[in-house]
Amino acid sequence: MGTTPDPALETALAYAARGWCVFPIQAGYKKPPLCSWSLDATSDPDQVREWARKYPGCNWGLAAGPSGLTVVDIDDKPDANGFETLLDLDLEGAELPLTYRVRTPSGGQHLYYAGAAPDTVQKIGPGVDTRGRGGYVLIPGSHVNGDGHKKYYVQEDATPREIAELPDWVRERLEAARTSERDPNRDIPAAELDLEHNIERAREYLTTSAPAAIEGDGGDTTTYTVACQVRELGVSEQTAVDLMLEVYNPRCIPEWSADEIQTKVQNAYRYARRQAAAGTPEAAFEPVEDQGGGTTAEDTETAKEASPEPVVSIFRDDMICAQGLGMVEPPEREWVCEGRGGLARNLVGVIAGQGGCGKTLFLMQMACSIVSGVDCMSGAPWTFPTRGPVILVLAEDPLDEIERRLHRIRQNAPQDLDLSQLYIIPRRAGLTSLMRRDSGRNLRPTIALADLKAKVKQVQPVLLGLDSLSVLCGEGETDNADGARVMDMLADLCHVGGGTSTTILHHVSKASQAAKGNAGRSKKPVPPAQHLHEALSPDAVRGSSAIVNNARWVMTMTRAPKALHDEVQFDGETLVVGAVRKTNYSAPLNDVWFDNRDGHLVRFHPQDVAEINDQSLMDQIVAYLLQHETSRDEFLRAGRLDLDLSRDRARDLLGRLIDQGRVTYNQTARGKKSMLQVIG
Repeated sequence: MGTTPDPALETALAYAARGWCVFPIQAGYKKPPLCSWSLDATSDPDQVREWARKYPGCNWGLAAGPSGLTVVDIDDKPDANGFETLLDLDLEGAELPLTYRVRTPSGGQHLYYAGAAPDTVQKIGPGVDTRGRGGYVLIPGSHVNGDGHKKYYVQEDATPREIAELPDWVRERLEAARTSERDPNRDIPAAELDLEHNIERAREYLTTSAPAAIEGDGGDTTTYTVACQVRELGVSEQTAVDLMLEVYNPRCIPEWSADEIQTKVQNAYRYARRQAAAGTPEAAFEPVEDQGGGTTAEDTETAKEASPEPVVSIFRDDMICAQGLGMVEPPEREWVCEGRGGLARNLVGVIAGQGGCGKTLFLMQMACSIVSGVDCMSGAPWTFPTRGPVILVLAEDPLDEIERRLHRIRQNAPQDLDLSQLYIIPRRAGLTSLMRRDSGRNLRPTIALADLKAKVKQVQPVLLGLDSLSVLCGEGETDNADGARVMDMLADLCHVGGGTSTTILHHVSKASQAAKGNAGRSKKPVPPAQHLHEALSPDAVRGSSAIVNNARWVMTMTRAPKALHDEVQFDGETLVVGAVRKTNYSAPLNDVWFDNRDGHLVRFHPQDVAEINDQSLMDQIVAYLLQHETSRDEFLRAGRLDLDLSRDRARDLLGRLIDQGRVTYNQTARGKKSMLQVIG
């Protein structure tokens, strides 16, 4: 039986034969790539075939820069008609030579030229972009919007020798556009350079916020951009070199040589568009003139005394006037999972529980539900309205164990799962924490965090799951200030991902585990349901209170006490209970139960928990009455205290036992006690 032809794969193999670098993309879409395309794009036909087996029917992209190409992207849109732009340029004598040409589904064209140029948007003119260094295009045979008819196809073929050179006028126009965007005052610093507090701001930026350069993933551009930002923070060129060598270069993969850092800083200070020191507090204030039109030394000294640290200006670009807010209906909130206890987009969440209670299983089944659109939880408590990519950093598990769990998830799913948008980072030797202490014992981000940020920025996941806080951020677990820094770091990952929900797994305190484990074994009989309630409290989460306080969604999980198994008619091995009692944007989710069947969580529906609790308490009252001869009044006055019951609660439960015929008492003559008796 013959196989169905795959035009996109055939083109990918043909491109690889030309020496052009290709990579797989989600079927029917322009993104996301199914690999780290800037690193993995290849001209190796064996690798292309391997990807084709792994992602059958996928789209394919051409990495322009690694292929030595620049693709001129011509749009055919009413508000930006690239063909009209090219006609105007042609009249000016700026002509694009005939070359390999691809027709796009929207009616535009991709013109392939030999030679390097940057990725640009409408720098040549309206409706004309370039895809070069740092960019890619879909290749012929690929289709978009799930419509097999909306394909890219070759409109003008050409042999490798016939691929035209990128015209000089294109490069000149791109350079002119870049130069015209420069601030005319760029060579005049907006404030005095190398002020002490600005040097410290630059140091803090390079240490905590600046994106690390990663080889093969735009490292040159990243380092140049960072140097431009340092320039705007108000430090001189030599100070920028010193700072970048000291605190930034160790975060880069691999590190630059001193000469390379020197060259990149020189280029930034030579070609940057904005004024030096434009981002300093001083640049935000203009001198106050006196009535004579000048600024007096006295005025300057007064201003310095009034505001020696003019930090107000830091908020100048971020502060928003509320007058224009709330005037129209805001967009509806987006959800990762929707329903009671649902998880909203763009927030930090925590899933906490004792070891072995199924947190990682729950996270993986939740992730598979998001990427596939299929309920992989055998009765999930939520719906999953936003289908999209997910990144899981499973730092506690090796790849082979992760693969076993995914196999069980696939086996138990109601249909075949498309997990092509699920990206997993397993435990590996040498995996560093996302944050560590420096020599001054201050908590700082690591290279691993910079690497993760780059992946999140590229994939833009719906959910980023991290397992676990103790492995990835353990040094920030106990102290409140450090816990707040960890949560700020997680919130930054949400921002980098364009609205990602970042959820981290965590543990509960030993005290809460002991309380759960002692159900039914304490000196004073305490209902197992009460211990369950305590084990599921957000207060049970281990470590710094800042972790729970700064999270916007907290789910707690625990193994149900064995004493509850019979009561809820559970005949399996491990019964897991979860609850979402801290949630800022949805109603709380009370106890939701799962049967952990050989490493897969299946929804379990027990009897009403309140009724279970009441029956347990009534059983304890009966046991007490069998051991103690007491009257009704004596029990309500003193006996109930041995069972930790309030008078009203004891009266209610005792009345229900009498109504059920399990307990009786005889009304006697005045002055004589009516003794309680157990029936049967």
